[in-house]
Amino acid sequence: MALRLRIRYTDWPQPAVELTDTPRPGCWVCEGDGGFETTPRPSRPEPETVLCDCWRPERAWLLTYVPRWIARRWLGWTDRPFDAPPF
Repeated sequence: MALRLRIRYTDWPQPAVELTDTPRPGCWVCEGDGGFETTPRPSRPEPETVLCDCWRPERAWLLTYVPRWIARRWLGWTDRPFDAPPF
């Protein structure tokens, strides 16, 4: 099975850029979402998420670590409060 790699930013356990696998877009089981939710049952009222076999989210290769101040700038995070009201 061929890997479908993409670049992803992660911030746990520390900011880094990594290559990770993505779900197969033409998968007929999950329709490219990488998983599906089961229907709720009386014994378990909340739906359970099941990962599809076309995707392995644990496959990831670290490319480089990113300093926190650069990551905050990339994502637009600020330490100061906004002046605008929330609504």
